[in-house]
Amino acid sequence: IGNQLSPSEARSYAISQLPREISKHTGFAFDSPGYESFFAAQLGAYAPPKAWDVARRASMRSRPKTEQQK
Repeated sequence: IGNQLSPSEARSYAISQLPREISKHTGFAFDSPGYESFFAAQLGAYAPPKAWDVARRASMRSRPKTEQQK
């Protein structure tokens, strides 16, 4: 049994190692179900966006800045 990972599996694993915290930049949790497609888009990799995640991020972005401060 080898240790080989596909690129998508390697990316998922790397992202899973990130700190589980609320991102101040986007307003959604790193462990939310739709986070992977967001980070893949930032890296220029293709990942089908989830419509509910796009809508959630848009609604989060419109919240008052004071609510996003820790």
